[in-house]
Amino acid sequence: MGVLKVVVADLQPLGLSAPVAPRLPTLEKLLAQADVMAIEPNWRAFAAPSWAVNVVAPLPLAATLAAAAGLEAPGTWYLASALHLVAGLNHVRVHPAGPLTLSLAQQTALVESFERDWGEADMTLLPTPSGLLCKMAVGPVPETFDPDPFTGQDIAGALPRGEGALALQRVMTELQMWLYQAPLTGTDDVAVNALWLWGGSHHPVTRPNALPACESDDAYLNALSTLATNQARVSGDEVITVRVSALGREGNAFELAEERYFQPLQRRILSGRFSQVQLWFGGRVYRLQAWQRLRYWRRPQPWWQGEAL
Repeated sequence: MGVLKVVVADLQPLGLSAPVAPRLPTLEKLLAQADVMAIEPNWRAFAAPSWAVNVVAPLPLAATLAAAAGLEAPGTWYLASALHLVAGLNHVRVHPAGPLTLSLAQQTALVESFERDWGEADMTLLPTPSGLLCKMAVGPVPETFDPDPFTGQDIAGALPRGEGALALQRVMTELQMWLYQAPLTGTDDVAVNALWLWGGSHHPVTRPNALPACESDDAYLNALSTLATNQARVSGDEVITVRVSALGREGNAFELAEERYFQPLQRRILSGRFSQVQLWFGGRVYRLQAWQRLRYWRRPQPWWQGEAL
């Protein structure tokens, strides 16, 4: 029997009492009845052990995507997420559309334009089926952050930190200036005016030794499945990532999340198919077990009211 791991990637408790979004009754009930088994800020680090890879900080996210695309050249790799940044009076926020999707043809055209305009720059953009990657010379790797959780919010919290941070910020600023001369639109015809560089690491990529079932739109997890060797054992684990916001294109995102993910999760807990069911939500790992449904005295609270980490 394997382990079922479920990640709610784009929601987090905010410690607020006032309503900020629709309720998720099934998720809230599961959270109220469950036990917290660990604190893990990085949900990819929570999911990755199902592929039997070394979990290091920071995870080599971009290098893993490069390896899965057959681009294992030496250098420091970053994901180059396309964004539309909106400038306010005292802040810069990410457009509500979040990270924008570029087709392979759009990426290729952008790379060709970059090569013409930047010439012999000590940096390369490369198109891949998983998204645009950026390769730089080996050097200090600052701490970087996935821009997705900052959708609709001030991007200041996602700025690089540590050694090499200012240099990386300068590169992103120069890319912004260049993009004004190279108009491009991504998801829902939203204009791309920034490439957010993140996911770099000085750690090498390790080949997965296990292959779980995976239902996810995350490029890193799917890259791990691509890299799994022929000798990788097919485990009984299953990994599911949920992005509630992504369901908005089909209808009411919160109702669909309940029907498609959280109600089936409740049934699977009761089925006894898995040795453990674990849920990542807001930086906490919850252990979900069938007998916990008897904890009827634990009253659910709105998902946004939990204490923020």
